[in-house]
Amino acid sequence: MLQVRLFGRFEARTAAAPVPLPARRDALRLWQYLLVHRSVPTSRDVVASALWPDAPADKARGYLRINLHALMALLSDIDPAATWLIRDA
Repeated sequence: MLQVRLFGRFEARTAAAPVPLPARRDALRLWQYLLVHRSVPTSRDVVASALWPDAPADKARGYLRINLHALMALLSDIDPAATWLIRDA
């Protein structure tokens, strides 16, 4: 089980230990966004424009791709067998 505290200083922990924060600040922002909106399927374009509203759409999607990769790497280090994010085309 993963426990997350969003208010105040962001913290995440498993039953065993605290989870390290992503090295990329934008990966942390992405994680927070996905946690808050976890019950609603969301398109990549919506996420990208929400997190990088001033960037052109293609740049925002690129930023999303980079930070999603960083976030998935962090989460798979915690538990490689867990399904952290459900992604499709």
